[in-house]
Amino acid sequence: MNNDLLNHCAREMVNLTYQLEKVCGSKEILFCKDLEITPSEFRFLRHIKEWDEINAKDIATIMNSTAPRVSKLLNDLKKKDFVKINKDNKDKRYSLVSLSKKGALFIDNIMDKYIKFHEDMLFYVNKDGEDLSKIITTLKDFETMIGNFCLSKR
Repeated sequence: MNNDLLNHCAREMVNLTYQLEKVCGSKEILFCKDLEITPSEFRFLRHIKEWDEINAKDIATIMNSTAPRVSKLLNDLKKKDFVKINKDNKDKRYSLVSLSKKGALFIDNIMDKYIKFHEDMLFYVNKDGEDLSKIITTLKDFETMIGNFCLSKR
């Protein structure tokens, strides 16, 4: 690939990632509004689901958030009976967070709807019969490269 083409593609990628960030944020806001949760609560519940039980401090790191913000999210989700908070047996200074039964059912239901929404989008995008798995693999590789870059800068 020549330098001009590489530079052009890099510029397109910069614009695309910027636009994707904006529209995905808007999509998440609209999606969550119907479910009566905030996008932060949605992301928070997804992280807890991934880990089963996680230290509140680790959630702050994963979400690139502050301890007070995570504490507020925890309290809001606890009021909705979506999470359980227990002291860490190994270190009493920390709290361990897990989903309540209600929270687990709620996030599973949301994820089913979220997946269906994305299936519909992929169906529309795939009207020409492109190889979706190849596209997804390329996007995953791109995400991995950005993630590795971010980790190396911490």
